[in-house]
Amino acid sequence: MSPEAERLFTVSEANAALPGLRRRLDRIRVARAELIASAEKGRGRGSGGDASRAGVVLAVTELRRELEALAHEGIVLRDTDAGAADFPSERGGKRVFLCWTPEDPDVRYWHGPDSGFAGRRLL
Repeated sequence: MSPEAERLFTVSEANAALPGLRRRLDRIRVARAELIASAEKGRGRGSGGDASRAGVVLAVTELRRELEALAHEGIVLRDTDAGAADFPSERGGKRVFLCWTPEDPDVRYWHGPDSGFAGRRLL
């Protein structure tokens, strides 16, 4: 999605997207774990065999599908392990990000484009 066509979320829209985001994060974590496990098995056995290669292909396919879906929805995944995600938004006429982590019950914080997680502020 080009910057000109970037979707901007309201807080309500970002909160409405959370159930789907949580499901996608679960699938991303599972696929990532499978990819790592398959890669480690392959390293331990030399070539890894057909089963290991098939596992890698499936995991990569799933990761790609989920990450592309998030990008298409306009959600920015910042940290796969932590599940931190940003929703492009506008606040006071300036571009900001509404930010969320799985520990947050809903979207409650925002930060500027250059401040990141460390600069997040309560809405």
